Amino acid sequence: MFDHAANDATTPAALRDALRPLLALRAAPFGGYSLEGLDGFLTALAVGPELVMPSEWVLEIWGKAEPRWESEDEAVRVYGMVMALWNDVLRRIALDPSEHVDADDRPIFDDTDAPRGQAWAEGFLDGIDYAPDAWFDWESDHAWIEEALLDIEALTWPVVPDGLVADDGMPTIEHSDREEILANLPGMLHALHRHRLVEEAARTPIRREAPKVGRNDPCPCGSGRKYKKCCGA
Repeated sequence: MFDHAANDATTPAALRDALRPLLALRAAPFGGYSLEGLDGFLTALAVGPELVMPSEWVLEIWGKAEPRWESEDEAVRVYGMVMALWNDVLRRIALDPSEHVDADDRPIFDDTDAPRGQAWAEGFLDGIDYAPDAWFDWESDHAWIEEALLDIEALTWPVVPDGLVADDGMPTIEHSDREEILANLPGMLHALHRHRLVEEAARTPIRREAPKVGRNDPCPCGSGRKYKKCCGA
């Protein structure tokens, strides 16, 4: 049974320390996400153009099938940590990196043999697949969003030394370009977050309250009588 003691911790670092081995044991070997991949996946859902409910994606994080939990209490604790990570993603994308960014405020990159950020980018691209048409509309209407997504996709490419071009024509990215994209990710994600808020505000209808009618005012129904003698009677 997995040790969930760290689940009670309130810091992002403690949450990551609890989730990392759990996902490495129960998700990643079965086609699910590592912590880095899950962070990218959740980030795409958080900044994306459409709201995707947790019920639509939560089981996908495990890969082929949801693990068999020792007890209901264990399942509640695990999913509580997953939702805590979701809330931490929401916290991070709302931060303006031009004002303040700590280590815990940046995307999660694990130390693996794969290039740093690759699993995160792959998870992000998976998240886009939950609303592909809406993302396509965003890209079509805003060149900066298309460029941002191309940068994230480039993080999935093999890394080559600066100045080296692959002979087979396959896409690659130079080390310096990759590091620049990784450094710019917090600002890019914050910009997508703000864009989503603007889009949501534009779609929300403004409700206008009907003007209050005094008892001695003409009735708004057009009868010509005073309100108190007509509809207000």
